[in-house]
Amino acid sequence: MIEWISEYKEKYKKIEEDLSKKSNNISNIRGLVFILLIIFAIFAYNYPESNIYKVLSAACIIAFIFVALKHKKIISEKKQAEDFTAIAHEYEERLNGNWQNFEENGAEFLKDESIKGVNNYMRDLQILGENSLFQFLNVAHSVGGKRRLARTLSLEKIDKNYIVDNQNAINDLSSNIDFNLNFQANLKNVKNIEKTDLQSYFYIFEGETNFKYWDFALSGIFSLVTIFSLIMGVMGSISLMYFNIIFTLQLLISLIYLKIHSESFAKLSDAITVFSKLNKTYECVINNEFESDRNKQLKEDFRNGASVLKKIVILDNLDSLRKNIFSYMIFNTFFNINRFVMYKYHKLLKQDNSGFVDSIKAIEKFEALLSLTTVNLIKTKICKPEIVDDLKIECKELIYPLLSEDVCISNDFAGGADINIITGSNMSGKTSFMRAIGVNMILAYCGSYVNASKFVIPIMNPFTSINVKDDISKGISTFYGELLRIKEILDFSKNSDETMIVFIDEIFKGTNYADRIFGAKRVIENLSEINCIVFLTTHDFELCEMENSKVKNYHFSEEYVDGKMVFSHKIKTGQCESTNAKELMKEIGIV
Repeated sequence: MIEWISEYKEKYKKIEEDLSKKSNNISNIRGLVFILLIIFAIFAYNYPESNIYKVLSAACIIAFIFVALKHKKIISEKKQAEDFTAIAHEYEERLNGNWQNFEENGAEFLKDESIKGVNNYMRDLQILGENSLFQFLNVAHSVGGKRRLARTLSLEKIDKNYIVDNQNAINDLSSNIDFNLNFQANLKNVKNIEKTDLQSYFYIFEGETNFKYWDFALSGIFSLVTIFSLIMGVMGSISLMYFNIIFTLQLLISLIYLKIHSESFAKLSDAITVFSKLNKTYECVINNEFESDRNKQLKEDFRNGASVLKKIVILDNLDSLRKNIFSYMIFNTFFNINRFVMYKYHKLLKQDNSGFVDSIKAIEKFEALLSLTTVNLIKTKICKPEIVDDLKIECKELIYPLLSEDVCISNDFAGGADINIITGSNMSGKTSFMRAIGVNMILAYCGSYVNASKFVIPIMNPFTSINVKDDISKGISTFYGELLRIKEILDFSKNSDETMIVFIDEIFKGTNYADRIFGAKRVIENLSEINCIVFLTTHDFELCEMENSKVKNYHFSEEYVDGKMVFSHKIKTGQCESTNAKELMKEIGIV
């Protein structure tokens, strides 16, 4: 187990236990104070001439409030310790290979056609969806944070400066585990955050209110009249009936005002309730020191949004007074809280709120960056990838990140702008090898560390034809789907000078042998004329024998130990010289 996980679990488990003891002790003290309060109150009632019992009763009330607040604080601290333990446990689950049970896998983003590569490498390399890289990495809680991670993994933006900036930011966050857990825990405590798109509440900064200053001033005068009538009534200068009439009138006016503006109040209330709960998340970021320029800029975004957040918190506190029937009656009859909330909202709209909008986006960016620290935090065989200009790939001890390091066999590979044809028996590791390169490449382009001891790669546009399926609704067969993928690759090469990396699994498996060989050879010839690196798996040995200087042959093989088939899962140079389909059929009793 990675040491930090066990250390943090033990640390916060101990804190939980200590706080539980404190909570129980405080709870007992709270109960004792309450009993004393009842006893002294009874004595004060029975002996009204004695002031000592009144003083003791008052002291018990103060003590009870103090103890209650202390108890609330301890409960909050215990909840945070529990959250820290739970988050550390999730990293442990990743380490143990149980992350496939995580609910969030990013499958919803496969339906978003605006995300780059959703019909190509995002599916084929298992970047999104069930048992995907997204599911393994994700620590984002908000909808926007998860969307940001999906778009980052889609390589929406990719250039050398961006990669270096992300590398520095991710390395900075990886070395600050306390901040990592604290940020996640604070965001996790926002109610319904998993289903909340924070950006969807930006509507509160748009449009106008129906607020009128003359109406606000007039309501203030009515409030003064209400208070004055109560004072005069209590003093006996006028009948309390006048106060009752004014009180009732004020309450009716407030209810009419609420009815007229009910939709505005509802929308405002929903948004500020969510935003105000982000207060601790802002404090967590602002109070932390960062080393990387990107993280420093995100912190500055939080600072710029904090002033608006403070006003939103105040607005939410005022708005909460309207939600309880008793506080509603008191604060609307004496202070016109409905109009005061609308006044504060009106002032909020009149100022520049762009800093707060940027700070919400900064939350989502931090969520994506923290997700990308996962490889750093739980893998042992990692390296910082080297992004080069030459069209070449070099990797040592390369591992497929979605498999446990204990069971996954590492591989070395080095090559240039070649057509790398990979042959080998069924289940020998051909497709897994391609995915190992592809997934680590995605991680490298996002700025993450990769699961290898060395990983050198240039910036290339990925294209895949691996998990091609038919689509009956569109009348597309598996073979035609493969053709469309190949056409996309060739069309891109005609319209762009950018380099490509291409992964093709069992080329044209959806058609007959003769047409497959004919088509595959033509594709290989076309790809050999393009500035790209190609990995192509096949069971057709004829493709290995093509007279093309760019064709390089590799294979995976198996051996038999005590009559049982054993795979090495190690890539080797040259063409495969064995097959195992018959043996597999015998093994499971088909033949």
